[in-house]
Amino acid sequence: MPTAIASSPPRARPQVLRGESSPALRDAVVELATEAVSHLLAARSLQPTLPESACSSLLPATVASLILERLQKADYAPFEAEAVAPSGARLHLQLMWNGLRGTY
Repeated sequence: MPTAIASSPPRARPQVLRGESSPALRDAVVELATEAVSHLLAARSLQPTLPESACSSLLPATVASLILERLQKADYAPFEAEAVAPSGARLHLQLMWNGLRGTY
């Protein structure tokens, strides 16, 4: 949990539980997403050194990447419809494609 949410005043927590966005929440999501992208890029930079069998165990990074992409399109507002919309067929196709290519 980002520090911005954990250290937020108690009066802001009910807003989050009700699914209401706020500037503080958006800032926290940006902070978290930035850190997540950094980790994804670091993991992907190691791909050439990994055995091919290890790449399949890293396929969940594909899911994380799609979630981060949706958050960015929703301007990091986690309760916007665009951010929470299911990935459906796109997710399955991306996972299959990355699995076949040995990428994540």
